[in-house]
Amino acid sequence: SKRSQEKRISTQTRALRFLRQRAGISVRAAASRSGVHDSVINHLENGRIQIHPHHLDKLLPAYGSSVEVFQ
Repeated sequence: SKRSQEKRISTQTRALRFLRQRAGISVRAAASRSGVHDSVINHLENGRIQIHPHHLDKLLPAYGSSVEVFQ
């Protein structure tokens, strides 16, 4: 889906950012490790696009985390 102009910060968006920061990596480094474009990561963390399982499948391993921890 297209990015929204409205930010919808949720527990999930906060968790995604927290896990990346806990891993000590920047958005650019996360993009490099996961194969998810840095703008997508930014939009996910800022609630502009919805988080889907295919995002988590790529991002969480790059953060050294799991779906259980994310939830």
